[in-house]
Amino acid sequence: MRDEQDEFVDEEDEESADDSDVENDSRSEGEIESIRHEIDGVEDAVPALADKYQLIDRLGEGTFSSVYKAIDLQHHVFDNSQWRPMSRKGKVYVAVKRIYVTSSPIRIQNELELMHDLSRGSPNVAYLIDAIRHEDQVLAVMPFNRHQDFRTYYRTASLPFLRSYFSCLFRALLSTHTLQIIHRDVKPANFLFDVTTGEGILCDYGLAQRIGGDEWFEWKSNCLHSLPGPAWGGLDGRQRAMRKMEKDPGDPPGLHSGLHGVRLREPLSLPSVRANRAGTRGFRAPEVLLKCPDQTVALDIWSAGIILLCFLTRRFPFFNSNDDTEALAEIMAIFGRRKMERCAALHSTYLTS
Repeated sequence: MRDEQDEFVDEEDEESADDSDVENDSRSEGEIESIRHEIDGVEDAVPALADKYQLIDRLGEGTFSSVYKAIDLQHHVFDNSQWRPMSRKGKVYVAVKRIYVTSSPIRIQNELELMHDLSRGSPNVAYLIDAIRHEDQVLAVMPFNRHQDFRTYYRTASLPFLRSYFSCLFRALLSTHTLQIIHRDVKPANFLFDVTTGEGILCDYGLAQRIGGDEWFEWKSNCLHSLPGPAWGGLDGRQRAMRKMEKDPGDPPGLHSGLHGVRLREPLSLPSVRANRAGTRGFRAPEVLLKCPDQTVALDIWSAGIILLCFLTRRFPFFNSNDDTEALAEIMAIFGRRKMERCAALHSTYLTS
């Protein structure tokens, strides 16, 4: 619970924080002018925006969206106590995400629904507080969180710093996974950490995926790493399935055949595999690279582990491959060939040449 003296945020604190950003701005005048023109374009495209929010800067941009810093002009009109304490006279900042029109409508709806559901969860996730649509323009409004570039602190991070960083990250993942949501794009750029307060926010649920229902419990592929649900007989069902795959002619030979448990599959014609491969290069888990259809929240834990590896080795990015094959080779360089071959066998991936 906040103390009464912390219940209000003074205008001086808000203004000094904003001035600090301006003083540390290393962008050229041309770039700043370009951003101003871009902001004008957004306000022209969404007329209703000007009455509620005043865009003042661009925080970042990606393949599917751009994010802007804005002043909430109607903060005192509505009850915003859930995400931001009332201020006496200071400005309240928010982050406005403009989702590009090239994004799939289903993808946009999915992201907004997930962010709305997350509003009931952890304070360490970027949840939805408002949304605006005008024709083909969609804007999502979230709380603004001050943060610093990962490159400015990952080389000098101390153990107490890492404790704070990963405590916030794992609390965010706990809230996300409790709702049976896979973030799918956990990386430093999507975890906004403020080194001055020790608080971090997990953001950008554009690639997130909800899992649940039958797909959460049923075993729907030949990947042997997945534990079948009740319909498949639990652990006994897994053992029966493995024995069946070893005996059936033309099927994958199992884990105990050939060199390191891997050999040529007969026949060589492979069925097409449909699997979600979304994510960022260098942070995707092996099951994504191997096109496994049975993907779980473990993907996010792998990505968090890669972030930890960047801290421990003081190298970022740690993995820097150009394609999935190179990415698997980089992982094999750490874990060894035997473990990667066994991993491939668990995902029903076999040598074909």
